[in-house]
Amino acid sequence: ERRRGGMVAPGGSATFYITDTNLALINAALRASYPRGVLTKLEIEGGADTWARAYSDAVITTASIEYAREEGVRATVNWGSLGVDTGTGSSQPAETNDIWEDYDCIITGGTYMAAGEYGVSGLTINIDNQVSFHSNGNTRAAGSLRLPQFYVYGTEMLTVSLTCDEPILDTTLGQWADCMPDNLDLVLTGENCDGDVLTIQLSALMPSTDEHGFVGAETLAGWQYTFQGSAYAGSLTIGIT
Repeated sequence: ERRRGGMVAPGGSATFYITDTNLALINAALRASYPRGVLTKLEIEGGADTWARAYSDAVITTASIEYAREEGVRATVNWGSLGVDTGTGSSQPAETNDIWEDYDCIITGGTYMAAGEYGVSGLTINIDNQVSFHSNGNTRAAGSLRLPQFYVYGTEMLTVSLTCDEPILDTTLGQWADCMPDNLDLVLTGENCDGDVLTIQLSALMPSTDEHGFVGAETLAGWQYTFQGSAYAGSLTIGIT
C-alpha cells in the first residue's frame, strides 16, 4: 500500500464589507503595474482568541467585489502561500470605519457606452491572477518538505457581471458591432455616513454576453451583461477619500 501526501499549497479566504480598514487588502489583489507588474507579498494571520494560522509569503490568487440590491458593498479575497505556521490567536479588533450600503451608491456607464444610469441591481467584479504553486529538486528544510518552493502568476484576468432593471440599448453597448468596443466604462461612487467616498472605476471593458428572460408581471426581469477587462492596461481602480 502506498499512501503518501503530495505537495500542498497553504491558503485561505476572507469575505468582508469594504471599509477604509481593509481597502489595502483588496488593492493587494491588483498589480503594481500592468501588464506584468508584481503582486504584493503578504503575511496573513487569522483565527480565534486562542487559535490562529499564520501564512507567510502569501499572494492574493483570486478576488471579487460585489454590489447587490439590499446589501452592503463587500469583497472576497483568496490567497495562497509558501509557508504556514501556528499563530497565537487574538481578540477581534473593533471596526471603527463605516461600510457602504447599496442605497449609498450610484452606478453609471460612460465613454463609448453613453453616460447614464441603467437601474443597476447587481455588480460583481472577479479577478483571477492565474497563480500556480510549484516545487523542484532543491534542498528543502525539514518540516516543510511538502510545501511549495515558489509560485508563478500570469496576466490578470478580470471579468464583470452587471444586472440591470432596464436594458442597455444594443447601439449603446456595441454588442453586435463589426468591431466591438473595448473602451466601455462603469463607475460606482458612494458616500457613507462617515462622509467617506468610495470610488470603484472600471475602464477599458469589452462586452462579452447579454442575457434576459421572460417573467411574470409581478417579477423584476433582470437584464444581465458580462464584460472582459484589459490585462494589458488594467481595468480596475478602487479608492476611498
